Order: sequence, then structure tokens, then C-alpha cells
Amino acid sequence: MRTIDTERVWIVISVLLAAMLGFAAAENHVFAGSADTATATFFVA
Repeated sequence: MRTIDTERVWIVISVLLAAMLGFAAAENHVFAGSADTATATFFVA
């Protein structure tokens, strides 16, 4: 049971971190006003 719980915790943490990094990158590119970098991060994400 411990292994299943830790796997679920890691999945949730990884998803939250990915979402936070994605939003931060999007906001930074919006503030920068660069369409090329915004599209690049969109394809990367």
C-alpha cells in the first residue's frame, strides 16, 4: 500500500509542478510580448 500511495503522491506533485511551470512560462512570455517564444513554449508543453 505504501508504494501505491507514494506513486500517487509523486504523480500529483509532478502534475502540479508541470502546471505551475507552464503558467509561469506563459505569463513570462505574455509580459515579454514575444510571439515566437510563446509558440515555442506551447509546442514544448
